[in-house]
Formats: sequence, C-alpha cells, structure tokens
Amino acid sequence: CECNNHSQRCHFDLAVYEASGWRSGGVCEGCMHHTTGPKCDQCSPGYQPNPRSQMDRPDACLRCICSVEGALNGGQCEDSTGSCQCKANVEGPRCDRCKRGFYGLSLSNPVGCKTTLGCFFPSEIWTTKDGEAEKC
Repeated sequence: CECNNHSQRCHFDLAVYEASGWRSGGVCEGCMHHTTGPKCDQCSPGYQPNPRSQMDRPDACLRCICSVEGALNGGQCEDSTGSCQCKANVEGPRCDRCKRGFYGLSLSNPVGCKTTLGCFFPSEIWTTKDGEAEKC
C-alpha cells in the first residue's frame, strides 16, 4: 500500500482497485499524524497542509490557525486547501480582523463584525447601523 509513511496497515478493496483503473486497491488503515484518506494523503478535518513539509513526513499537517471568531464553520479550515473561509465582514489569512469600516469581531455575530456609520477619530461617539451608541 501507498500510505505516505502514515500507516503500517492496509487492506485490499476491489471497488478502489476498479476505480483506479486496475492499478491499486490498497486502502490504508489507522492513518497517523493527522492524516486521512485511502492513502493517508489528506489532512484530517481541523488540520491544514504544512507548506514547509511534504505529505510523506510526520509534520505534513498542522492544526488550523483560523480565528474561531472570524472564520466560518467554527474556525475550521477548508479541507482541500487549508485556507480559512472568513465571515462576510472579516479579512486576513486567519480571518482575525475586521474589514475597513467594521469593528468588534465577535463569535456570536454571523457576519463577524459590526458596521459603522462613521468613525473618524479615536474615542469619538458614533451610532451603529442598528442605532446603538458606540465608542471608537
């Protein structure tokens, strides 16, 4: 089996063998190092590919670094690319900051950050879109 050095066990699966064009029917069992897939060649949910490694190394997958407050799906990274999917009013590779014109990154806010109607100077009192008085 081709398990990328992440498993010591595998089994033969006829359906996998047929689907591969009769090349390989091995399915890895008990993938380690936060890997998954029939060949232990994908990162497990909650992990992303390590850009400084290769898939056959123990450090191939790293825990996601997406902000729980600013990323969709509770901070889980996108399975195939490892990138963070930001809420609508959030930006950054880790989805950890509000877009320009927005403030107050929050887990409970479905779009991540509140919008401002105008805030030009620190400590200025202004009104939010929902009519609440806030301080910059």
